[in-house]
Amino acid sequence: MSNIRLLDPAKIERTFTQQQQLRAFYGFPPQLDVDRYEVNGQLQDFIVALRELDTSGLSGNQTEWINQHLVYTHGNGIVTAQANEINAALEDGGGQGGLPVFTSDKPEVPESLRVQEPRTYYGELIDTYSIVGAPDGATPTEYDTDTERYTYSGRGGVPLDNIVNRMVFALFYGERNILFNSSINEESKIMYVRDPADRVQAVAPWLTLDGDPYPAVVDGRITWIVDGYTTLENYPYAQRTPLGESTTDALQPGQGGCDPSWTATSATCATR
Repeated sequence: MSNIRLLDPAKIERTFTQQQQLRAFYGFPPQLDVDRYEVNGQLQDFIVALRELDTSGLSGNQTEWINQHLVYTHGNGIVTAQANEINAALEDGGGQGGLPVFTSDKPEVPESLRVQEPRTYYGELIDTYSIVGAPDGATPTEYDTDTERYTYSGRGGVPLDNIVNRMVFALFYGERNILFNSSINEESKIMYVRDPADRVQAVAPWLTLDGDPYPAVVDGRITWIVDGYTTLENYPYAQRTPLGESTTDALQPGQGGCDPSWTATSATCATR
């Protein structure tokens, strides 16, 4: 009873945006997610969402090629709110009740939700490529805050350290800046498949993927989780059932991530 949700992940996105967006070029997906974390020895439901880079929110000189692809490259942080907690009852809040209590606004963030690296380079809203990385000692160029810049140091992306790679991507995007711009150096890498589901589908095309990837804090790092299913035409001693029904979850009836036209056996549908 203590874990009954007061917040609906299908309806809370506008509230997250109004209170936690921070900048117009950040955003949250329309459907937020639910994950469970241990707080004071008990599992609690949390509404979770990444503050993703939303390139549609860039405006003015932010849309210039260098700014759009070399400066505004990543989102910033995961936003969480305990699903069974609100700031005040609606009738007691003077018109401001019924709102989520964000974990970051509390005096102390639970250990299970502490994030060591808040920057996120992959997400459901990023619809363009970014070029990141720089030699040691170079002045950082990626936007982090209004007063700080950052240089990506992770393992993601395809190196642009040779003319062949640069030419391939310049031709693919029809963009000569990739080939000639002096801001691109021997340490630069291009990130171009940004959606987590697209990335998994590219490396594991034999899986039927759930339509709603979700972010999670795992060992202090933000990780995307994508549920995948194997499907078979026949399986011994199994009964055929629509995969869409088998994978419907508690978010909204009929909003399960799999196409109802898929069929699978009950045995394989139960395997995630």
